[in-house]
Amino acid sequence: MIQALRRGPSESSPAVHRDLSAYATVPARESEQPIADPSKLIAPMLVRLMAVDRAFGKARRMNQTA
Repeated sequence: MIQALRRGPSESSPAVHRDLSAYATVPARESEQPIADPSKLIAPMLVRLMAVDRAFGKARRMNQTA
């Protein structure tokens, strides 16, 4: 997964693209608007992941005070 993110969505594996496209159907149904480019979901997903990751938050706070 990390390698796919480093390469970017245009170079990610077909399986990642397929899963991301499937994942995009959930917010599309909730908003009643289709997601034209599922790769646009990657950045908001990473922001949310980092916001709720306790270990990352702790490390980040420790680095800000150092």
